[in-house]
Amino acid sequence: REDLYIQPLTLSLAMTNRQEIRSQEDRDLYAWHGDMTLSPHLWQFAKSKGATINITFHPAYKAIQYNDRKTLAKKCYEDVLNGLHQTPVAA
Repeated sequence: REDLYIQPLTLSLAMTNRQEIRSQEDRDLYAWHGDMTLSPHLWQFAKSKGATINITFHPAYKAIQYNDRKTLAKKCYEDVLNGLHQTPVAA
């Protein structure tokens, strides 16, 4: 479709439990991955005091301008990855 746009964005965790991120454990409070057991993870998440996240919107890409989905996906991936390094730290 000619009117299909892809909007890449970067989400980065700035604070958790009202404190700056200090460790992978802080990050893992909001990300369930690998061999983590779901029930204990959800319990820790439920006990948390919230998080501050940064959202960086990157330029949207008109899908029809790319020859294949892999090329478009790679461009979006690069934008998101670069956004992790550009996201400001929460004040």
